[in-house]
Amino acid sequence: MKVYYVEDNTADIELVRRALAAAKFKIDLEVATTLAVARAHLQDFANSYDVILADIALPDGSGLTLIADLRRQGVTTPIVVLTGLGDESAAVAAMHAGADDYHAKDHGFAQGLVTTLQDVFKRHRLSVLRLQRPLRVLYAEHHKSDIDLTQRYFEAEAAHITFEFLRSGEEVLARLPADSTQEADFDVLLLDYRLAGRDALDILHLIRTERHLDLPVVLVTGQGDEKSASAAMRFGAADYLVKHPGYLVKLPFTLENAFFRVQLAREQEALRDSERRFRRLAENAQDIIFRFDFLPTPHLSYISPAVEAVLGYTPAECLADADFYLRVVHPENADIIQDAIQHDKEILPINPIRWQHKEKRTVWIEQRSSPVYDDSGDLIAIEGVARDITEQKQALDLLQQYYERLEDMVAERTHELEAAQQALRQQERQAMLGQLAAGVGHELRNPLSVMTNAVYYLRLIQPQADAKITEYLDIISAEIKKSSRIIQGLIDLTRSKQAEPREIVIPELLAVVLAGLERPENITVQQKTSPDLPLAWADPLHMDQVFSNLVLNAYQAMPKGGQLTVEAAWVEDGSWPGATEPLPALFVRVQDTGIGIADDMIDKIFEPLFTTKTHGIGLGLAIAKNLVEANHGCIKFESTEGQGTTFTVWLPTSPSAPSSAD
Repeated sequence: MKVYYVEDNTADIELVRRALAAAKFKIDLEVATTLAVARAHLQDFANSYDVILADIALPDGSGLTLIADLRRQGVTTPIVVLTGLGDESAAVAAMHAGADDYHAKDHGFAQGLVTTLQDVFKRHRLSVLRLQRPLRVLYAEHHKSDIDLTQRYFEAEAAHITFEFLRSGEEVLARLPADSTQEADFDVLLLDYRLAGRDALDILHLIRTERHLDLPVVLVTGQGDEKSASAAMRFGAADYLVKHPGYLVKLPFTLENAFFRVQLAREQEALRDSERRFRRLAENAQDIIFRFDFLPTPHLSYISPAVEAVLGYTPAECLADADFYLRVVHPENADIIQDAIQHDKEILPINPIRWQHKEKRTVWIEQRSSPVYDDSGDLIAIEGVARDITEQKQALDLLQQYYERLEDMVAERTHELEAAQQALRQQERQAMLGQLAAGVGHELRNPLSVMTNAVYYLRLIQPQADAKITEYLDIISAEIKKSSRIIQGLIDLTRSKQAEPREIVIPELLAVVLAGLERPENITVQQKTSPDLPLAWADPLHMDQVFSNLVLNAYQAMPKGGQLTVEAAWVEDGSWPGATEPLPALFVRVQDTGIGIADDMIDKIFEPLFTTKTHGIGLGLAIAKNLVEANHGCIKFESTEGQGTTFTVWLPTSPSAPSSAD
């Protein structure tokens, strides 16, 4: 199976890659990290994949847009959408956009994803086969002459219908699926009423009441058996024919009609099930799900019960008011919405938008919509999901006001104390970071401890857990440790931590650091060490953290692969940036061939909370600089955008070696 995965979260990509690699059958995975890349590629190659897997939230747009584009282009490849846990509204929107199924990103979602992909692929393949292969008929007939006549007629007149012939009722029972969970390898069962052993009525009764199969069954009877065949219709036979002259002419149509009637019934039941499923999603979703029709006149044709919790109106009140959509919009936005409705615009010109609660208070709404077109390509409706983001908007407004006040204060202080500008800015940043560290330490360490204890308990009660459970417990433990390191990093940055220097064998320390970090497959590592390298004099825990941060940054700077070079050597002449006079020292150089650092960012690279990465909070290099200087060392870097970056750390080799960092 070939799967095309549109996702920007590297952790989720890795989880999915591992789960698919562990599947019982081969699954080839190709990944795109942006909507633009996926669009460009799938425009020409969509039908070369068995399943398209797409996350809704992408850095440059929505996965729903990709689904709608593919369906408009006539792409029939099945699509599975990844949604957030409990985000029923997103699932509904995805299915309306043309997705074949959805899968929630809950804990362990990647493991269950294999089953979802397999089911979608199987359903799609069966659908295609139904359209491509001939109609298969299992015919039970004890008269050899009738078999010969039927075979000759269909070979000449209806070659698209193929037959397998049986001679007795017992043979039929042996060929039938044992129950409804098994799939038959034929499309229609054709029975002569009077078979050897069990007659057709007995077989039909067993099919419907014992094995619960919905196979289309057609009976052929001799003269005088019409009443019995008619009775068989009450047991679920799709149709019957009497073997009078010329009945073979009617038989192809009868078989096809029986098959398509059963297929239609199956599809109708699947549709009813789908409608029930969507109804449950819509009725229980916290977001408002709606449909706005433009014909015959613009009106709201459906709105989910969540509207009462968000706006105070019942669905009945909303649907009874032809101008409801205009009445609930904030007066300052009413003209814009009126223009969008009058000109059948697909997308609202503003988002988020202000609505009015029944109690006249303002509600901020974030709206996602999908256009609905008729066969002529004309816009006939808008279907969408509206989410109440009032609390988020108020929080953002308060945060913006805080930042504006802070900027004013800084500007005033800068004007008054021009000479102390840099020191004051650093003091404010440290104060803010100290508050953040205290809050994070208090709010997150307790739940992290609970999670650690939970993992320990699970390992304790399941000592013989299978490899998959063990793997995911290891992943949880690793993520807990990562979170703890971030918390500790915040605290370390805001609190002076006294170094406890001792002699360090730098090559051994670097080997431990490299072994402890997961190296991407597309990156090679080269380690160089001078044979006469002296011992460094520094805190080993500090240096472990420093070099771990530098190596991890180098890995992340090479998303397309490259080479990492880690070199350790002796400063032979005793001259290094951290020393005011020649002093014994060594240096460690960490060099990558990655994307480099832009010129306008070089001066900020060691500032706390400054980062150029999508993921990260900008503490690693700031902590590294503080720790190096706490050990009387020095850290510098050189970078060329598009070619790579080199960080060099100088450390003393003697306890009496002060540096300019003092």
